[in-house]
Amino acid sequence: MLNGGVNIEAVKLGQRQIFLMKKENLTKRVQLFYAKNKNMEHFIQYMVAILVRDSLSKGTFTEPLKNLIREVYLTLEPNDTMRQYSPFFKAFFNGSEWKQLIKKLFKNESAYFAYTEEARLYSSYLEESGTLNNRREGLIYHVETIFEDAEGKKHKLTIPDTDPTKDEALTANILRTLSTLTVFETGGVRKFVEFISYKTPGMTIATAFNSRKAEKAAQAAKEEKDEAGLFQKEQNKTVQIRKLFKKQRTETQKFRH
Repeated sequence: MLNGGVNIEAVKLGQRQIFLMKKENLTKRVQLFYAKNKNMEHFIQYMVAILVRDSLSKGTFTEPLKNLIREVYLTLEPNDTMRQYSPFFKAFFNGSEWKQLIKKLFKNESAYFAYTEEARLYSSYLEESGTLNNRREGLIYHVETIFEDAEGKKHKLTIPDTDPTKDEALTANILRTLSTLTVFETGGVRKFVEFISYKTPGMTIATAFNSRKAEKAAQAAKEEKDEAGLFQKEQNKTVQIRKLFKKQRTETQKFRH
């Protein structure tokens, strides 16, 4: 369905997009979401969720979106969402920019520290590196976690291609960061209210098949074959012309003699 010439599905953001999309596609989706909706409160919370994914995975999903966060914080009027989650984005600004931002959002550092105690705690977890020596060659790791929503119903969240070297306590605290977010809902019910559990299985991919990749490979092979066939036709044509030219030259020489 189109709305103003833009596919609504193309600007949808949620659990599936934030935690499963590849970096390039996620970057485009977040940029399009903000360009279309200008919903700064949702954008900031989605960025915190992407930081959680960053912390647990080997990717740098937030890096391509750094300038957009900077634009929001440096140019827009302050509100409670900007204040609440500001510690998560401290690394996106240099020292002088951060000092000016604190003044803009809180007037002074004392107000900043009082208002952002929870966010600063969770932000510190996201920045910690793993210390375990448990990675096994050939295994692909992912985090499977369970949360309760506002009505006590359990929801599963899977974060693929993760770093297994972070210990249990650190991983649990990183995941608890999601409980500070209100943007994820199901049927109007807030989703990640209470962290329950997690596990990090390691998998070996024995076999895999992607029909779209297979179609692209088949199309590429067909195009290559067509090009090869066209080249062969041109070669054959050239050979025929040479033979004809040689025959004409031989006949001309005979006629002269």
